Amino acid sequence: MGLTVCPAAVVTAPVEVIWENLVQWERYSKWFSADVHVERSEPEGPATVGQTISFGGKAFGRTWHFIFPPGWWGWFLETFGANTLAASIDDSLQRLKRASERQYQQAQTEGK
Repeated sequence: MGLTVCPAAVVTAPVEVIWENLVQWERYSKWFSADVHVERSEPEGPATVGQTISFGGKAFGRTWHFIFPPGWWGWFLETFGANTLAASIDDSLQRLKRASERQYQQAQTEGK
């Protein structure tokens, strides 16, 4: 029998700051990678069920375009496997944590 746990961390920022960073696609390049940007989302707006997201990014000296259509999660798991996915999720959550804390600290410093 195995033990499965989710990555966890204490974040020193309000949940509203974290949530906005997570569901607002235009913020991804600020906390995930400056090399990745959202080209469009259908329907437009914050993350929602059934939304298709088109990304662009630079790697290996080229610009790449990729899409996460509805239902991509199952394909992703099958293709990349659980170990790679777990490491990727942990890295992404750490990036989100740091960006949210920086944003909150900056707002506190500016008196917002």
